[in-house]
Amino acid sequence: MKTLSLLIAVVISTTAFAQDDDLATLRKLNATFIHNFVTNDTASHNRIIHKDFVYISSSGKVVPRDVYMKNWAHGFDPKVYKY
Repeated sequence: MKTLSLLIAVVISTTAFAQDDDLATLRKLNATFIHNFVTNDTASHNRIIHKDFVYISSSGKVVPRDVYMKNWAHGFDPKVYKY
């Protein structure tokens, strides 16, 4: 019984650490995404966007990765987006 309790405790703590790592990774990725947008940094953005990425607009239009990346280079307008 003690072994089972210890095993459960290890699994729970390992899961908690994994979730913390995942959250830290997502926070870093989100910060990079926002920075890339605000600075129009297509080189950095290109590194974090999957090669098979497609953008689906709110109207349902499917935009392939290459078109999305071309549009990204000029997407931020400080007059439109307050940062």
